[in-house]
Amino acid sequence: MPSQPLPPPAETAPAREGRRLYVIDGVRLLAALLVAVHHYTGTDRLDRPGNPVWDRPVSEIMPTVFHFSAYGWIGVEVFFVISGFVICMSCWGRTPRQFFVSRVIRLYPAYWFAVVFTTAVVVALPGVWERLRMRDVLLNLTMLQSGSASPHVDGVHWTLWTELRFYLLFLVVVAMGLTYRRVVVFCCVWGTAAMLAPISELRLMILIVNPVAAWFFIAGLVLYLMYRFGQDLLLWGMLTMSWLMAQVELGRRIESVIAVFLVLSWLVHRCVERPAALLLKRGLDTSFARLRNATRA
Repeated sequence: MPSQPLPPPAETAPAREGRRLYVIDGVRLLAALLVAVHHYTGTDRLDRPGNPVWDRPVSEIMPTVFHFSAYGWIGVEVFFVISGFVICMSCWGRTPRQFFVSRVIRLYPAYWFAVVFTTAVVVALPGVWERLRMRDVLLNLTMLQSGSASPHVDGVHWTLWTELRFYLLFLVVVAMGLTYRRVVVFCCVWGTAAMLAPISELRLMILIVNPVAAWFFIAGLVLYLMYRFGQDLLLWGMLTMSWLMAQVELGRRIESVIAVFLVLSWLVHRCVERPAALLLKRGLDTSFARLRNATRA
């Protein structure tokens, strides 16, 4: 009986370019709303007497809203996943120069306005917020203040330092030329480094690898590979690994999640791991055969 033909090499899969993904815009808007609501009604500092926004703890003023908005910080992690997807999509087929230019013109103009506007408000309304020294304000214009251990003009800008480190890492793959195989290898290498960095206690490695946010970006990259080339077991395995590893960071913020995932782990072992062993082996064999074909193409 003739063997089943392998799927076409991933590098020759048709691209889905020129189409605006409105679902990405919708998820981005939802994530932004989650973060905004969290800052105004869900942070711990607002749930104390004498907080700077409300006259009493916000959980007393709007308990139902606080119950949900207290978890709005997860919108930041959603942004990181979106960033992984969008960066991979927008950089496919581009040169490092084009990648650099696209990031600069995408981020800096709006960021410069935000820094100048916030500084102007602080100057106009002294006492509302701590005013930074002019040299710190100027350093903020570079977006590199976190790397210099300098204060932010606005604390919400901390996420940009995380984004910048992702861009620098991904620039290596862009310089080599984006392919299915190279992005898969990049995700695997970065994920391995993200697992080892915390126990290494090497500050430079932790700074570069960024284990706190790495798995969210990796998830975004894998989702784009699924979108562009189709799904297979290897990609689903990488996405599942990203999701599971991300729980380490999320679990630090939500202690109750730990017990929930212990139960889930037992259920997965009993209901999925053992009965699916043969299917898993077959699927991985097909996935790696696909990678070999892509290398020859």
